[in-house]
Amino acid sequence: MGKIGCDGLRATIVGTPGPDVLFGTPARDVIQALGGNDAVSGLGGDDVICGGRGRDLLDGGDGNDVVIGGPGADLLEGGFGQNVMRGGGGNDAIHGGNGNDLISGGPGNDAIYGDDGSDRMFGGAGDDVIGGGYGLDRIFGEGGDDVLFGLEGKDATLGGPGFDVCLDWERRAAGCESSRAGRR
Repeated sequence: MGKIGCDGLRATIVGTPGPDVLFGTPARDVIQALGGNDAVSGLGGDDVICGGRGRDLLDGGDGNDVVIGGPGADLLEGGFGQNVMRGGGGNDAIHGGNGNDLISGGPGNDAIYGDDGSDRMFGGAGDDVIGGGYGLDRIFGEGGDDVLFGLEGKDATLGGPGFDVCLDWERRAAGCESSRAGRR
């Protein structure tokens, strides 16, 4: 295992070049998926999970986890806890789960949903769809043509340099809080 790492840490559980189903332990794990379309579950503990080259399902489980997608189109699940989640190069789907999460989409066209907690979500360079959920969410479109929506709570939506659409059902207001939104 020695030299294989995940987010700068030495991996304690490592996949293979093919498709894998990997499980963590109730304690803290550093899990690195490699090639193939992998399914990874951190279970309990404050885990660090990194996707590989395939289309991976990465589930942090319980604990305050770091979940990082790979270059494929990945599905990232935060679970319970305050999670840090980063999509990779593909068109990722990211679900924060319960807790106050920090979520970044990456360069692909991503679908992000914060769910419970006061989340901070950043779309990245692609054309993203980002939804807040319950809590006081901060939603940033960044590059690309994005759709940003808040649900319950006093959410803040901020577009970016692309053509963005921002909706907030709590305030019954449509429009991005950015002078740059909607410009091409």
